[in-house]
Amino acid sequence: MQNLLSFDLESWVYPELPEFISLTSKERETLDAGYLNHSIYELLKLLEDSKNKATFFVVSQQLEWKNSLIFEIKKAGHEIAFHTYDHTILKSDIILIDQIKKSKEFINEFKPTGFRGPQLQYNSSFDRILKKEGFEYKSNYFNQNNFNYNNDLTEIYISSCPFFKNNGTSLPKDSGISLKNIFKNIYYGSPFYFPIVPNDFIFKYIERCNSSGVFFNIFFHNWQIIKPKDNINMKLLLKNPLYFNYTLDINNKFKNFIKIYNSILMSDKVLSKPVN
Repeated sequence: MQNLLSFDLESWVYPELPEFISLTSKERETLDAGYLNHSIYELLKLLEDSKNKATFFVVSQQLEWKNSLIFEIKKAGHEIAFHTYDHTILKSDIILIDQIKKSKEFINEFKPTGFRGPQLQYNSSFDRILKKEGFEYKSNYFNQNNFNYNNDLTEIYISSCPFFKNNGTSLPKDSGISLKNIFKNIYYGSPFYFPIVPNDFIFKYIERCNSSGVFFNIFFHNWQIIKPKDNINMKLLLKNPLYFNYTLDINNKFKNFIKIYNSILMSDKVLSKPVN
């Protein structure tokens, strides 16, 4: 079965820290110092070598940066989806509308049909706004099933599995990793769990999913796989100890993972969903 692989494509200069939040696009580009393009180039090489296709949820502000390689993602046959303009946390409809307005050049150029909110934050009221802009699917919640069709936008669930048996379905509104829910499910598709869960366990879970007719959906951040030179990890750790997993270098682990992992574009999965 063909599974799903995606990336939240964002430079390391978008953390939720006071000294970064108010930076202009130009200031972020200067701090980035070419890291974003380097990470894109390296990821595209890895995907080409492993013959995988992936979906990139892009922070659109990065399109403004000089000699951006975002066009190369599409040229290589991968999908470009939307991850807001500047990684602002979506606390209201007004914020989302503003993020879309600032991203008009990006949306007109790439015509993305998929959306993921920063830190997986999403409100059901966003469906109507995004559908009006031509979006068809979203991927913000964890579940052991694949789809939720009962909205204006199709939800493609990120893979998870309950620690204990239940009625067969984990909560569809289960988004993000927190101290409250860290032991409720095993979030196999989360970049939080991948650094600490042995690949053999993930492979077994994928096999179990696929054998029951369920595809596997996992995502990463580019800065987890292609580490930037600049390091702000200590400040982020002081703000949230759960950030520790994101500081681990998973480059080799990821390479081993995609050697046996077969993935296609999210939009292709949406197009091939069963018709009721």
